Amino acid sequence: MRKAFQYLAFALVLAAATVVAIQFIPPVRKALALVSEFEAARVSQDARKLSNLLAPDMLSRVDRARKSALAAPERDVRNLAFGDKFLVLTLRAAVLEKRLDYRIVRDGSPASVHVAMLQANAKLAGMPAPVTIPLFGIPTSPGRVSVWIGPAAVPSVLGYGLSVLWNIRGEVITTTDGKSFYDPSIMLRASERENARLLGYAKGPQADAVLLAYLRYKGAPQKIWQPLNESQDTTN
Repeated sequence: MRKAFQYLAFALVLAAATVVAIQFIPPVRKALALVSEFEAARVSQDARKLSNLLAPDMLSRVDRARKSALAAPERDVRNLAFGDKFLVLTLRAAVLEKRLDYRIVRDGSPASVHVAMLQANAKLAGMPAPVTIPLFGIPTSPGRVSVWIGPAAVPSVLGYGLSVLWNIRGEVITTTDGKSFYDPSIMLRASERENARLLGYAKGPQADAVLLAYLRYKGAPQKIWQPLNESQDTTN
């Protein structure tokens, strides 16, 4: 038993040393720097910089949600995958509760909508979005580095542990022309799967009630299923 424990301890030390060494190779250093830049732009709400750093697929997703929030009828929104539906309803709830300007959703770029949505969510929580930092990165395939992140305010040892335990990470993707982007969709998909599974236990009106509770939406339930173009004064 003691020998098994020693082997395990040695394996953990060796793994930790390997991860530390990996942080010094150029692709990982570049990925960590890019995530730091992304987090700084997110905290400062710099939409222009975010539009250059965020993965095009993520920006496209926000833009699809923006358009659906504006114009999609109830049937179409209900038929969306959970994550996309939640994003559409998040935008609608924020506008209906006056935390997000309708005109930003109507006219804004995907990056500006993303920034405004973060601000709206912070107003709902009553505090700014937490500041996060990249903790470590590991190359996963050519042109891809997974970067684990954690709250800047949490002591480092605890932060590393929570980040690994909950798999809080995104990917830095470098294209063949040398351009790098940050893609946080791994975290989003994991959260969406978990929430969709929990919501799956509720049916019909009960499912709607649970979904609106997730959103912390306290307005008229039928209103959130209406396109914003119909529920807002479009002359604004």
